[in-house]
Amino acid sequence: MLFAGSVYAQGDTLDIYTDHKPLVYEDATNFYPYTYINDKGEPDGYNVALIKLLLDELKIPYVIKLKPLREVLADLKSGQCDITFGLPTMHNSDYGQYGHTSIALLTQSVATPKSKDVAIKTFHDLSNPDNKVTVSEHSICLDLMNDYGWADNAIVSKDMINEMIKLNDTQQGQVVWNTAALRWIIREKRLNNLMVTPVNMPHMDYKFLSRNQQLLNLLDKTYSKLYTDDKMEALESKWFYPDRTPLSSPQWHTTLAIAGILLLAVAALLLVWFVVQYRRIHSKQAQLLTQLSQIENIGLLRIWSYKVKNHKFYYYNEKGHVIGTYSFDVFSHRYSREDFWKLREALERLTSRHKDAHGHEEQKITLELQAIDMDYDDNKLHSFAVDLSVLRRSRNGNPLEIVAIKKDITEQRRKKIADSERLLRYWSMFYSTDSGILFFDKEGIIRNANTKACELLHIDIDALVESHADLNTIFHNHLASLRDVHGYHATINGVEYKMRTVKNHDGELLGIFVFCV
Repeated sequence: MLFAGSVYAQGDTLDIYTDHKPLVYEDATNFYPYTYINDKGEPDGYNVALIKLLLDELKIPYVIKLKPLREVLADLKSGQCDITFGLPTMHNSDYGQYGHTSIALLTQSVATPKSKDVAIKTFHDLSNPDNKVTVSEHSICLDLMNDYGWADNAIVSKDMINEMIKLNDTQQGQVVWNTAALRWIIREKRLNNLMVTPVNMPHMDYKFLSRNQQLLNLLDKTYSKLYTDDKMEALESKWFYPDRTPLSSPQWHTTLAIAGILLLAVAALLLVWFVVQYRRIHSKQAQLLTQLSQIENIGLLRIWSYKVKNHKFYYYNEKGHVIGTYSFDVFSHRYSREDFWKLREALERLTSRHKDAHGHEEQKITLELQAIDMDYDDNKLHSFAVDLSVLRRSRNGNPLEIVAIKKDITEQRRKKIADSERLLRYWSMFYSTDSGILFFDKEGIIRNANTKACELLHIDIDALVESHADLNTIFHNHLASLRDVHGYHATINGVEYKMRTVKNHDGELLGIFVFCV
């Protein structure tokens, strides 16, 4: 079989690593949840689990050592360490070369007490001397603050767990670090008084780092193979998304897209229906709000309105009664600065009877915003899809009140971000792997191929896509049904290839991948 050992081309074996002289993997001692020493005194974390999986797959003997980062880099440079992980922009090439595949996308967030306002929202906020932040001694944030001359605003720590516990107990201060690390510490140590907010600042790819280019190529290739064979999702879920309910890929992509379309359709239909009802029976404002709130009461929507004359916002309960009145300034505190400006601009467009490119007055504006919702009472930012439309007009047609119907899409947005990160890793794998990969749609028509596949098969992918070439034509076979190609493997002109179908949860064929070496 192609992927039961023959995935590795001749010359890819690394006979220099034996039981007597195993491969040495070293990493940092306290980069949660990637690497750390667990309660049993053993190396643990996502990186450790990933290296074990890869090297066991390759049948390469190994030892694992966790040390302070400076020692790891020194060992790598001197040849005492064979492989570790690193960020290409943080260290110079004296330590080794980086692999092509992105193992993770490291983003930054700030951990703050739930009782406090979030002061760090963008990278530039770190330049404010009033916004002193605690950072790890070996972190992206500290390196960037040093580069920009803001080091005086950083409180450098070697023990981030202790800093987080102290922050939770004292409710004073703020910590900027890797997003996954902050969430892991809060979850593992049950720090219920803290929240994590993303910071808009540069993110970086996490890659293999070694002085052995042959080893790097082999690890990149093996990682791509395991990802293609769906052996990585369980590992990622364990360390980064422990509460996530697994969805088969690409089923959840389809499910999310359909859910989003249905949500928008339902929201639009509901809004149109209520407006028509209002105009038809000339009911009072409170009656309409009561009808809308009945939907809110079963968990679908939430409602607030904005009155143009007094510039105030009104929040409604499940009975359509006003339960809160807020000025512009107070209401703005529910949102990030950028999101409130988006909301304010949308309100001004509706109240000023702004016209679109076709000369028609805008009747409805849909936004995606993050806000602190009073119904949750958790002081956290939740993501909402907000539909704004004119609720009442004066006799001459000028808007008097704007109604906002909002739907919580926090979970959908989280999945969308995770999808984007997964997609980034997928494309990194697709174009950097040493294996050839071709993709065909459910009709068997070719849609894409990476450079390696074009080289191996001597094909022009642009010409094939333009001519709508199919799978049978390219591989000279006569498959009775595209649904039955899963696992099919053969050789053509000295090139081995294997086919893999992708189906949704109903068994419907979505596409076909062909892998060749």
